[in-house]
Amino acid sequence: MLGKNKNKNKKKEIIKQSEQQILPISGNMCFSASMPYKKVNEDAYFHFKTKSGLYVFAVADGLGSFSAAAEASKQTIEYVKQRADVIIKPDSEVLLDLFQKINNHLCELAKDYEYKHLDDKKLFGTTLILGIEDTDKVTFAYLGNGAIIHLRGTVAEFKDNDDPWFASNLLNPHTVPQKGDECLYKFLTNNITYHGQPSIITVEKDSTAGDAFIICTDGISSQDHFQLYQLENIGLARIVTDNFLLDLYHILKKFKNTDNPNLENVIDEFLNNNKEKFKDDATLAILLTNSFLSQKV
Repeated sequence: MLGKNKNKNKKKEIIKQSEQQILPISGNMCFSASMPYKKVNEDAYFHFKTKSGLYVFAVADGLGSFSAAAEASKQTIEYVKQRADVIIKPDSEVLLDLFQKINNHLCELAKDYEYKHLDDKKLFGTTLILGIEDTDKVTFAYLGNGAIIHLRGTVAEFKDNDDPWFASNLLNPHTVPQKGDECLYKFLTNNITYHGQPSIITVEKDSTAGDAFIICTDGISSQDHFQLYQLENIGLARIVTDNFLLDLYHILKKFKNTDNPNLENVIDEFLNNNKEKFKDDATLAILLTNSFLSQKV
């Protein structure tokens, strides 16, 4: 009998150990911040560490052409935040359902007496970029524009004047040209006939070099806002990399090289220093994986 009980205890220990092995790698860093450009900041953001140790992070940009744009982004982020530790998972069906439910929530909110005097066809428009960390991958779901930057931990090995091919923007904006401007054809709103199925991207973590992920609203960067510049001496046009992103790359490179523990303060300083240069509310969230933090140069 004693021998059998001992074997049972062994089995329990093995199960417990295997469960521990599938828990997320500890030591990751995630934070978010915003710099308002308009009198009322129409962006909203948050980052959240779940009970299991995973990070959920998001940014939303209320569309200025819609009434109550700030309320739309705020309500969207609050809806995600309240469910971050309960139902949000890096699963396509779950994420598709989540975006549908957010849109339904905006539809219900639009019925409130406070908004009765507003045109319901131009009420509550917002983008949303949502990131969910898992043990070995990070999943993003988004509607609208902005940027999802995947930056390799090898950033510290590049010279300042090198082309930043250690970073890629994974977000392809849901945008079409209209009267010389960009027009979103996918976003969250109070439209009951919701057709805003999000784009979903999954990135495997690099356990060797590590990864940094930056999500941001178009006040910082979006591919549908890039300008073409003319090189007069050879008559060619080229796209110039967004200066704000280059600044962020340099900040993360310096952090990687110097083991600076005050990265959040540095990002806040970056936002403050550029507040006069931003052409819109500027909001971001950053996730640094454990490997990025541990693999110092």
